[in-house]
Amino acid sequence: MTDDLARAGRVRREFEETQAAFDAVRLAMVETLFATAVDRAAEREKLYLGVQVLDAVRKSMMDAISTGEIEEYAQRVRNAKGSGT
Repeated sequence: MTDDLARAGRVRREFEETQAAFDAVRLAMVETLFATAVDRAAEREKLYLGVQVLDAVRKSMMDAISTGEIEEYAQRVRNAKGSGT
């Protein structure tokens, strides 16, 4: 459980630092995607997949943060009850 807490803390700090970068990269990719010419299907597909990968990385980071927040809360409840485990 402490591994989840430590990981969540690291991910939370990293996510706070990279949130603007995620947004900027995603916006640039989507703008480029919509600006591609009709005959550039392969380019559109690569951009689409890139956006999907970026979104998956963001979701993974958010899931790790949420897991840590849940574990932190559970630890506080255990400590309040006096079990400490």
